[in-house]
Amino acid sequence: MPAPGKDNWLTVAGRIALSVALAALWLFFAWSSVAAWHKNGRPSGLGAVALELLLVVLFIVRRAPKESSQLPLDWVVTIGAFAVLAARPISGDPTAASWIGEGLQFVGVAGAAWSLLALGRSFGIVPANRGLRTGGPYALVRHPLYAFYFVSWTGYVLENPAARNILVFSAAFVFQLLRMHREELFLARDTASCRASTDGAY
Repeated sequence: MPAPGKDNWLTVAGRIALSVALAALWLFFAWSSVAAWHKNGRPSGLGAVALELLLVVLFIVRRAPKESSQLPLDWVVTIGAFAVLAARPISGDPTAASWIGEGLQFVGVAGAAWSLLALGRSFGIVPANRGLRTGGPYALVRHPLYAFYFVSWTGYVLENPAARNILVFSAAFVFQLLRMHREELFLARDTASCRASTDGAY
């Protein structure tokens, strides 16, 4: 078995394949928003597009963990959280709810960016130990990144209240809650991590 933090070729190949897949999903998601903007003149979903781009880029450039989970359940739960990339903007004239939704998206993006800056490259996709962060927003809230993520996607659904988007967001919300729980279990093996935020495993 490889030492913690040392990946074999199969793990590296899997990480590359997953990075490419997530980048492709983001491109489809972004293209649908840009196409909708071109069609109706409304920048629908741009806050969510910006947030997902930030997450995908940081996922690709993340540093290798000291240790990461190899459990299939953890991978299923984490990949399920990216179901949000299946959401799509809707056409129609802007409403008060849609403008509130766009505002919430950018609040979520700003908060997530703050959380991610606090993390640096301690960012991943499955439960992992890349070093814990307790400064910045992590000194105030246990899971600030997830909290702002939910804010952004609530805004997206308010702006684009289609049945598909409600279903996608609901599924992603459940997967994110399971993901937080799995990260807690993974990092609870370290006594120090029990007293700190676990969003560094994102």
